[in-house]
Amino acid sequence: MRPRNAVIGLCVLAALVISAVAAQSASAVLLFTCENTGQGPGFGTGTCERAHPTANGPWQHVLVLEPTSRRWIGTGATLIKGTHAGVKLGLSAAAVSGSGTVEASKFGEENYVHGTATLKLEEVTVTEPAGKGCKVVGGSITTKELESTTLGLTGLEKLSPVSGTVIAEFTVEGCSIASLNTSYKMEGSFKGVPTDTSLVLTETEITTQGTLTLGGLAAGLAGVLDREGRKIGSGEEWKKLAYTP
Repeated sequence: MRPRNAVIGLCVLAALVISAVAAQSASAVLLFTCENTGQGPGFGTGTCERAHPTANGPWQHVLVLEPTSRRWIGTGATLIKGTHAGVKLGLSAAAVSGSGTVEASKFGEENYVHGTATLKLEEVTVTEPAGKGCKVVGGSITTKELESTTLGLTGLEKLSPVSGTVIAEFTVEGCSIASLNTSYKMEGSFKGVPTDTSLVLTETEITTQGTLTLGGLAAGLAGVLDREGRKIGSGEEWKKLAYTP
């Protein structure tokens, strides 16, 4: 092979390698339910956790090809952290639930998951500042309709308002620190980490993202939201809903 042809050949080969690596590194998120198929190899439980595969388990990831109903269930407390008038403000929700729809789509070469969700935080208490009598009016917070997507993201899922910038609004009253007795807007967006059948929210990471605010100042969220799905409009049993296994 002549030197010039050899160089051209190497360039073409390098381009093919780079294209292959790019294709592999692009996000490729698909949607699955966790179902008991009666056949293995699979998982030992209905959570289909990748960390606990069982060779003879009957539970399998079953690909979802149509839009499906999705619900969210909080595991443990969900926390909101922010500041107001120089005072740290912390809220804790003992229960979180949500509903909406979700589907898998494709944009160019990227497979991604997107949908909607409205979350309700219940049994909300003010944990910071402690002992100041602060409470959330009504004891609950309901978000606006949110959209969720993995498009253009690697190992993350983004939630943001379908319309406008406001995620949720609530009012704090009863504080002995008078400046805290006011209405608050949570605005912007935040990203969590989808793992198996859950979405994990980490306060420091969300605060660092710099896209979520409470009363105009940087805020954070912490918690774990389990997700389940079933056919839209059906009365079927809810099944664990997983992203790419």
